Amino acid sequence: MSKTQPVKSVSRALSILNLLTSNSYTLSLAEISERVDLPKPTTHRMLQSLRNEGFVKQSPEDGSYKVGVKVFEMAHQYAENLDVRKEAQAELRKLNRQFDEIIHLAVLSGSEVVYIDKYDSKRALRIYSSVGKRVPAHCTALGKAILAYLTEYEINRILSEESLTKHTDSTITDRDELDEELESIRDQGFATDQGEHEEEISCIASPIFNHEHDIEAAVSVTIPSMRFNQDKVKEIAPVLKESAGVISRNIGYTENFSQSGGGKE
Repeated sequence: MSKTQPVKSVSRALSILNLLTSNSYTLSLAEISERVDLPKPTTHRMLQSLRNEGFVKQSPEDGSYKVGVKVFEMAHQYAENLDVRKEAQAELRKLNRQFDEIIHLAVLSGSEVVYIDKYDSKRALRIYSSVGKRVPAHCTALGKAILAYLTEYEINRILSEESLTKHTDSTITDRDELDEELESIRDQGFATDQGEHEEEISCIASPIFNHEHDIEAAVSVTIPSMRFNQDKVKEIAPVLKESAGVISRNIGYTENFSQSGGGKE
């Protein structure tokens, strides 16, 4: 046996798996053989080996083939092992270099968001934030970007009228008003915080989704309120959304990340 034969066998098996995973319908032996450009006997042997290991399922009715449950089990396990902080680092650095502003990555914890990564700006702006710090979800761009993509039940469980604490004159404390803003966030795919938590600080944030299409985290660009305006939003938001889309795909999100955000349809 040639020393290259095992590699060729793996390549052939992967070609078959790639074909089956890219099709939502079953394929016959003849169709698979033709599309992967292999003789029918070779294709049949490959399919039987893959079927025996659970990577391919064969229909008992017509003998056609489709991808097996083992592929989905492995894909799920791979996605479960992905670390959003690790997978986000390249995009966080890119945002930090491009805008020279403070970049935060955060996840939801109860009615608060927790910073899990931060890149500082070289500018004079300094805010008291560090990895592990908690801030309210209802009055921060990061928090609202996450809340917007939770179910109504989850939002109701997390928030109550009493929890909408006023931090500045800009803080939203009315639940109906907050619900309207969350709907707007879902439409545009990003959230803003114009001095709602700290008067001198404003943020733009975009959601990050995981392999199950659930909201996983959010990424933000923090700028001084005195420099915050609609021109800044128009400059930063599209780039931020694209970075959030890249991070989402890095942790297994498979749908096209649209300009109005991702999440479940």
